[in-house]
Amino acid sequence: MKKINVVILGTGRVGQTLGYFLQRSRRYQVKALWNRTLKRARQAAKFIGGPIEIKNDPVRAARAGEIIFITTSDGVIKKICDTVAFHNGFTSSRLVLHCSGNFSSAILKSARKLAGVQIGSCHPLQTFARPSESVKNFSGTYCSYEGTRRALPEIKSLIKNLKGIPVKINPDQKPLYHIAGVIISNYLVTLLEGGQRFLRRAGFPEKIT
Repeated sequence: MKKINVVILGTGRVGQTLGYFLQRSRRYQVKALWNRTLKRARQAAKFIGGPIEIKNDPVRAARAGEIIFITTSDGVIKKICDTVAFHNGFTSSRLVLHCSGNFSSAILKSARKLAGVQIGSCHPLQTFARPSESVKNFSGTYCSYEGTRRALPEIKSLIKNLKGIPVKINPDQKPLYHIAGVIISNYLVTLLEGGQRFLRRAGFPEKIT
């Protein structure tokens, strides 16, 4: 079976982790990468493995893929998508995804409007440390997804190929979902630390024998 070519725009921790699993799946292969810094793109290509093209701009990179992952920081997702769309970079694409937990797929509307591409979001509910550690812990991660109707089956299949657990959510509720993730990920540690401080002030020793 011919594999589907995937392009990753933004090769930080999330992009590298997803690329690692995509490259080892039966259905997908990472065809090209782009990152703002060439050094980071080369490091990502080495980590992901296999023959991967490194492009010097996102438009050229996107033209090499059928599925485009925009895994940049949240603040530039729309800018990257608009740039690629306005310069006809999605000519070979059938699906454009981002991995933000806060924004819905609506921020990719330029790809939909100008190139007729299906759009969606796929967010792993996971904290990403070093990619070498993230790939060890990723299996079984819940991944929320939403998007245009025709995109949904492909996104669900893609998540399963990443060894994640797909959970479809309402795109209008992405901010609420994001808040839940922040509370679960960060505030639990804060709550435990606060409780420990109160116990110490109440006379509990640092260590109880």
